[in-house]
Amino acid sequence: MTSGGKGRESDGAPAHSMGLKVNDPIMNRTAISRERKAEKILHVFTTENGTTMFLIKFKDSPLVEQVPAIEANVRFSQMVIDFYEDHLSFPPPESRKSNPRKRKASENDL
Repeated sequence: MTSGGKGRESDGAPAHSMGLKVNDPIMNRTAISRERKAEKILHVFTTENGTTMFLIKFKDSPLVEQVPAIEANVRFSQMVIDFYEDHLSFPPPESRKSNPRKRKASENDL
């Protein structure tokens, strides 16, 4: 289920649909509280209430934790930057040339 934005998930379902074992962030905050080392960000999604969450795999744990972006951005900032750089894409220059931007309406057009 999507909510609003392209590729945004509406709840914690992406982890379960990916076949991952997930610790609920409200019930178990051990990863953040113990200052464990993050291994990899697997996925980002937005909850129904608009909170952006990351699914993070921590070293020495088979579980994936849901971590709010506000915490991940501070504690794992370089990993978040790397994740977005790896997942960011732009259309190739050829397709941008064939689809020129719409020009703004001027007073003469009215």
